[in-house]
Formats: sequence, structure tokens, C-alpha cells
Amino acid sequence: MNHPFENMNPRPEPEDPSKLAMTDISGPELEERTEHLGGVTYTRPPGAEPDAVEGRSEPGIGHPPQIVYGVENEARDLVEAPENLSESTSEPEHKPGVSVSEVESDHVVVAGRDAILSPTTIRYQQGPTLLRSHEIVPNEIPSEQLFVHAGVPDDIQGGVYVLIGPPNSGRRTAARRLLGSLPEGRQLRKFRRPDWDEPDMDRIPNDPDHGYLLDLTGMGEALPDHFAEDLASYAEKARDNRTLLVTLGDEGVKHRLPPSDGEVGLVVREHQRPDALMVARKRIRATGHHERETWLDAEGGPFHGLVAPDAPPSRGVELAEAVLKAEHQQDEVVLDEFTGWQKQIQEWFAADVRREDATGAEQRALRIASAFLDGSPAPAVLNAADALLPQAVRDRFEVWGGALAAPDDETRCSDAGVGYQGGRISITDSREGLDKAVIRYLWNRRGSASALLSTWLSEISAPGGPAGKCLDRLSEVLTEVAVAQGSATVLALLEGWLKQDAQQRMGFVVKVLERLTEHPGFGARVRVVDLRNWAKGRRTPERQRAVVEVCRGGFAESYPEQALMRLRYVMETADDTGLRREAVAVIAEQLAPERGRTAVLKTLVDWVENDRTTTIVGGRLFLDLFGGAGFEGEGIRNDPSRGLLTLIGSEGEAAVELFKKAWKLTWNKPELRSDTSHALVAWRRAADAEHMPVDRTRRIIGVVFGSSGIDDDLDRIIRGEGQLGTLLRRDFMRRP
Repeated sequence: MNHPFENMNPRPEPEDPSKLAMTDISGPELEERTEHLGGVTYTRPPGAEPDAVEGRSEPGIGHPPQIVYGVENEARDLVEAPENLSESTSEPEHKPGVSVSEVESDHVVVAGRDAILSPTTIRYQQGPTLLRSHEIVPNEIPSEQLFVHAGVPDDIQGGVYVLIGPPNSGRRTAARRLLGSLPEGRQLRKFRRPDWDEPDMDRIPNDPDHGYLLDLTGMGEALPDHFAEDLASYAEKARDNRTLLVTLGDEGVKHRLPPSDGEVGLVVREHQRPDALMVARKRIRATGHHERETWLDAEGGPFHGLVAPDAPPSRGVELAEAVLKAEHQQDEVVLDEFTGWQKQIQEWFAADVRREDATGAEQRALRIASAFLDGSPAPAVLNAADALLPQAVRDRFEVWGGALAAPDDETRCSDAGVGYQGGRISITDSREGLDKAVIRYLWNRRGSASALLSTWLSEISAPGGPAGKCLDRLSEVLTEVAVAQGSATVLALLEGWLKQDAQQRMGFVVKVLERLTEHPGFGARVRVVDLRNWAKGRRTPERQRAVVEVCRGGFAESYPEQALMRLRYVMETADDTGLRREAVAVIAEQLAPERGRTAVLKTLVDWVENDRTTTIVGGRLFLDLFGGAGFEGEGIRNDPSRGLLTLIGSEGEAAVELFKKAWKLTWNKPELRSDTSHALVAWRRAADAEHMPVDRTRRIIGVVFGSSGIDDDLDRIIRGEGQLGTLLRRDFMRRP
């Protein structure tokens, strides 16, 4: 299957038509003449201007739009919680070597793997689109001074090396260390957040003398049946290329892997977690504060015994930071922050406070509400706290005088130990991280309260609820719940809320889903596995509608291929006609000028081409998008085809060739021919009404002129009055 372009092939270069050898053209002249058309790369011939192709352009669309990808906010250096680093997004993308073919014709343009006609001879990429990669810079490779070895390191120079272990166990740091040990001159790259519907080894570059880092954690369920075979094949080629692909996986991935095979260069290893206390020691020593390392050994001291050797390595990093940050060895603020404010939490929540006046319960409710709504307006927090109390307690408060008898807001906050300033309530004033610590405690240590909290969150986040205007904060909090309990816990909450009232809760659910997809730890699984399952679930249309809404926003900008495929799954499986229309509308939005619309159009045409005989989803979708809205010329005004065909230069020509291919495919499908005929009539009328360029529309419609005679469908197209109808009849009569 073809894929939308993400990592473009090296820039094609014009050639001397009389030569088959590659012409070496470089410097500013080539730079000036090279255009990137989303999934298309095109080089104008010398002297050609960008607007040389006939056809009007939309305002502000003189040049191809640049694809904008999301910027990842990854975790700090060498820490696996989650296993990512802070990375610059300014460094260049990897443009790996690809197989190319030389095409000689009057017109050739590149779009995906197919050669398309345009005014020059160029090279084009064959095969599936390669993933974008980013450079692994030297400061990401841990030095011997900081790195803690666990077990005997493998000496492997090429092939595939898989490290199996749980997240936050030091796998990524070990992988970077292994890549850093490769011979000098190897180029080191990482695949930060792959945009693919399912892991596909054909999309991993295998360039000679390279080292790559790929994380498949959480992808076990998404691995295709042929993945093991593909991985072994990749390993053998990588070994011959002196290239090493280091892959991270968990138990779910392990079960889908082939066994280690030295013959083909495939090694699968269980990762050994490094000693977290040694991680802390090395970091303290590296700063030169050797005397503070003794704090870790002082029995009875505040920093002794805080981290077990088998704790996550990131915990060792955090301990070193706490030791170095402390003003002195008895710095309780630093200690409380490092221990997750356990002392404060125990003071607030450990004791039995069941009393007649319910004061203890009231204060606890306010602390919990403050943790979930930290920094929100006081009325929202206080009303949410009241909603957490049992109805019987609230009724008793009313009997005792209600709001008139209660202390003022600031006093209530002071009694509960939370901050009140400027009309807002905060639990984290001078206690950074206390809100997250309370949330984790409630879910981990007070499991009996989870059902109560779930019901309460549903109530306060509802439209008109106490926190109905604090949804951004609540979506952030639910992401923290997912960290503590797993994304499945939060997804189950969201699904329950959709079942209760999808219309009222959809906006909030979409906010939470968007946050979950961006999480550096479990986000990949949510994107690749969970959203796909939701999109395919025809029995739960409310979940499918949530996926459609997620694909309407920033998710589609960061992960355009995943967004398109999830929308297609909705199209294929939804029983609700209205829902399918919504999916089509969102796909149309991906063809907007600010998106990589030529690449999107290429994907849509691929879907038409790849339609199986039993299903014609791709063809139906194409007709829904470009069918002309009622078959009247006016209907084309807002059709995305208008914007594509009025693009100037090579991008417009690429669109013409893609449309020609698609309409020919739908025309040749008997079940779509009549609808195609009506759609092309709409295009003819639109061109006559000057809503679409006449020349390009004429060339596109002419693709259906075959060697056979006129039938009803063809007659419908060419019998029309007007300029284009006349031209089409002439073209038909003069066909070869």
C-alpha cells in the first residue's frame, strides 16, 4: 500500500535527456529551483518560472505549503521517565538514500511512488515512504563518567539489536550508549514519533554505515503477522550495510519477535536494569561535590535509603538532583518534594476523621478538589469540593445554616492547608508536584475511592458543573491518572462518559484524548492501537465520533497518516450515515491550503487504486469528496478540488495527474461509473462557470475517452452546451 510522504526523497535533479548517467547539479541554482510539495518533490527545469502553468491560483497560494509537524516536548537528558530526551527540532531531517528510476517523457512530476507528467525529466522514489528521523547529537550519548553498566555489553556492529524490558528501566540510555560505541563515522539517527498506521519495517531506512534507534514499546498488539519475517530480513541487509538498528520493546513486543539469529544479525536481549543508587552516586561525583555522596550512606540520615537499587534509573537521577539542590543535609522542603510529599499526604489523609460535624471530611474534600483543579477560580474549587461530600453531609450543612453559616473562602482554604490568593485556590504554592502526588495517592493507596472519584469527575466536568470551565486542567489531571493507573483506566472513564451523554461530554473527551496521544510514554500506544480500535468499533458510534473530532485538530497536523487512516476506518465501519459524512468532511479539511494537501490527495488516489473487488471504500470516498455537491457548477465553489486545480506551477500539475488517475480508476469500476459520469458533468459545468480552470478540467475529463463508442454515461459528459462541452466533443472525435 502507498503511504503519504513524510520523509522526502533526495531532491531530484534535471538531466540531459541524451544521457542516462546522473548529472551533478548543486549550489544556489538548484536550491532556488527545487520545490517541496508535501509528498511531492519537483525540480523546475532551468529558466522555468513557478507560475508558468496555465490556471488561476487561489489568493495567497503562490508557493507550495510547507508541512508543519508537531514539536515534541520530550523529557530531560538521559532519564527514562518517560524514555525520551530534550531534543532540538531545528536540526535537519534525515533524507535517506532511496532506489530511483529514470523516466523520460515530455512531462514528469513526483507524487509518491508513481511517475506523473510534468515539463521535465526527473527521478522519482519507488517503494513505501520512509519514516522521518532525527540526529542523535553527541550530548545524548552517556559518558563513561555517568553511565552505569548492567551486565556484559554486547559487541554488535550491524543488524538488529532488540532490548526487551519495561518502560523507565534504562533501555533508552543503554541503546544510545550502544549506538555511541559504533565505529567513528557512523551516522546516528532516531525515529522520534513514527506516523504510521502499524509498524512496517519497509519504512525504516537501511542506509550503509548508520545507527538507528526505534521504540516499539506498547506496539505488540499492532505488529502485523509478517513483522517477525520482515525484521529478520531487515537485520540481514543491515548487517551487510554495516548498519545497526537498536529497537526497544516490552513483553507484548517480545512475543511477536523471532528468536535471536546470529546468522542474519538479529539479537534479542532482556534488558538488565542498572543500580539506581549507583546512578545517583555517579551523577553526584561528576559535579565535584564528593562530600555529598556520603549523605547516601549516613544511616539514620534523611537521604539514606530513599532509593532501592532496583528502582527506575530516573529515580537515581532525581535523588542526585535532590542532594545537589538541598541547602543542607536537613533540607525538609527538598526531601518532601523528592519523596512525593508523603509526609504531608500522610498527615492529611492517613487518620480516621469520621466525626459528627464532618469537618475532617470537608477539609479532605477541599484538598482533593484543590489537587484536581489546582490554580482554578475559588468558586469552581469550593463547589467541586462540596460535590464530593455525601449528600447526607450536604443536607446536614444546609440544616446548620448552609453557606451563610460557613466560614469565608480564605478561612476554609487556610483550615484545609491549601493556598488562596487573588480569588484562586492552589495546592502547589511553594509545594511543586503536590497536586500530582495527591492524585497518585488517591488512585494507588485508596482504591476504594476510585469509583467515587470517577463519578465525581463526571459530575463536576459536565456542562454547567462546578468545573465545567476548567476542562483544560481536568484533561491534564486525567493524563496524570493515566500515568498512575495506565491509559486503559482513563479510556474506560471516557467511554463511560460518552455512553452517558455523548452530546454533552464530547468536547471534554476529545480534549483528554488529544492529551493522551501526545504523552511521551504511552502516547504511541494510544495513537496506534487505541484510536484505531475506537475508529473500527461500529458498535460504539460515540467512540467513532470522538476519533473523528480528534482527527479534526492538531493530531492531524502532527500525525497526518494516522489521522487519515482512522478516518478511513470510520468510513468503512460506521453504520451511521451522518457519522460517515462527518468523517468525509474532516478528510476534506486535510486538503486545506495550510496542510500538505498534495500528499493527502496522493493517499486518497492510492486508496482508490487499492480498492478490493469486494469493497470500493476508496472510490466512494473520492466521489464524496470531489463529486461536485449536487452536480451543479455552483456546488464546486467549496469543493477541495477547486483549490487543488487552481494551484500554480508544479503542484497544480501534480494535482491534475492525480485526478486523471483517480477518475480513470472510478470510471472503469462498473459500480461507480454512473456516479463518476455525474461528477464529471459537475466539473464541466464548474469550468464553464469559471469556478475551475478550463484547460486543466478538460485534460482531466478527457481521461475517460476510450476506444469504445458513446454510451449514456459518456454522452452525459460531452453533450453539454458551453465552451467546455464543445471542446470535449471535439476531443472525443479526435481521439486516437
